[in-house]
Amino acid sequence: MGARTVRIVLLEAADRSLPFALDLLASIADEVDIVELDAVAAFAGGETHLIVVARSSWTEDDALLCGKVDDARTGVPLLAISGPTPLALRTAALRAGADEFMSIPFEVDELSARAFALMRLSTRGGVLRAGQFVVDPVRRRVLVGGDRVALTLSEYDVFVALIASAGNVVTRRTLASCVGSTASSDSNIVDVLVSRIRDKLGAHAAAVETVRGVGYRFRSR
Repeated sequence: MGARTVRIVLLEAADRSLPFALDLLASIADEVDIVELDAVAAFAGGETHLIVVARSSWTEDDALLCGKVDDARTGVPLLAISGPTPLALRTAALRAGADEFMSIPFEVDELSARAFALMRLSTRGGVLRAGQFVVDPVRRRVLVGGDRVALTLSEYDVFVALIASAGNVVTRRTLASCVGSTASSDSNIVDVLVSRIRDKLGAHAAAVETVRGVGYRFRSR
């Protein structure tokens, strides 16, 4: 993480909190903030590098909690820590939104290595933000105003090319190459994908403008 201050958010637990979680995290981070679920989004929008859900024992409800945290964050990796936990519950947490699950027993050095691996992955991903739009390349997802937009792989690739060049025109040929098409520039493959993207953006569809005879341009408004 270089010389930057490492900041971790620990999700508050009303019960079943892991007693030594704060001490563990404080040993690998410069700052540890304990927050409630409703405040996760606000912290994730700042200089937070990792979100942690730590429990003395893990239940199905905690997997649901990971899903809620996943919905609230924007590109910040999520680490789950718990006492001894069955494989079924660990995999449920990973499917729900956790990026890594560590079950006791483990060494502090392993926690540090896995936490920093997650933080490096997030940094390399390069979250894109434009107004209410957020693109998380690590998880290949798009959020608008905090709501997830379900795009197919081809739709996602086209949208990323547009938002990465926000304010500039991207030609149809360039957008076609993003989805592996070698068709001529007048092919309608891009037009079809953009139409689908607009449908899924709903009230925000106007952010993708048509530049007649050339291609498309993204404006966050």
